[in-house]
Amino acid sequence: MVYMGHDIPEVDLSACHALPYPYSIEIYTAGEVTGCSSVQVLQTSYRFRCYMLVWVTQGESHQWLDFELIQATRGTLIVVKPEQVHSFGSETDWQGWVMLFHPEALPRDPLAELSIGQLPCINCYNDETVAVFTQALSQISQDYRNNSIPQLLQYQLYALLTRILSLRNTLTNVAANNTSTRLLAFDDLINHHFRQQHNVAFYAESLNCSEKSLNRASRQVDHRTAKQRIDERIVLEAKRLLIHSPESAVTIGIELGFSEATHFGKFFKRKTGQTPLEFRKTVFK
Repeated sequence: MVYMGHDIPEVDLSACHALPYPYSIEIYTAGEVTGCSSVQVLQTSYRFRCYMLVWVTQGESHQWLDFELIQATRGTLIVVKPEQVHSFGSETDWQGWVMLFHPEALPRDPLAELSIGQLPCINCYNDETVAVFTQALSQISQDYRNNSIPQLLQYQLYALLTRILSLRNTLTNVAANNTSTRLLAFDDLINHHFRQQHNVAFYAESLNCSEKSLNRASRQVDHRTAKQRIDERIVLEAKRLLIHSPESAVTIGIELGFSEATHFGKFFKRKTGQTPLEFRKTVFK
């Protein structure tokens, strides 16, 4: 795990491995993460460039994920996705596992690529599932530290993610649902282009579909229009920067693709009910 300096500090897989690094996976005990980090580092919010699973087996930890406070206790699984902002909080007496991985860590299987986009961010499980997940992560950790062949770790990770999805009864729907496939591709495009592209037309053209069909796919999943998905991603990033970056609202607006500061201010207030400065002041009261 490596921390990189930015306005919102970033986290990715460690850069210290000898190249080529075969795994695209890292796994640590909670004690290794909390024991080698200061409270200040643990409380800092980081933008993740990879996926991270935080699995709590004992104790309690109050963590933050994109402005949502999570009370993580035994049986809590937190799934942090690329571009999300997460903080471990100040507690250091909890136990569990922390695993980071890139999508390429999964087998070359369209269902595998599709499934990780469907992972729910916060999950709570009973003691039976705690035992199963803990055993799986313990085995992955052992094989990781023993420098096992990459394919073994890949399929162990895939099996774990598949089990998470199966407990939510979503895997069958994901495999059969073209709407979900298109929407995941749409969300991925938004994450890559929302700073420059605010209009639905760009995304529809990139996906070789009409704006109408893209809107229909979006509404079928969570009743949001395609434009709402784009706007909500812009608002989320604006909030992240207003909280975690020292940049002015004007600079943030430019970074998010608004040619005029007034355009960004009006957009933000229309979506949140506050101006950017009002939002920032509210957070830092």
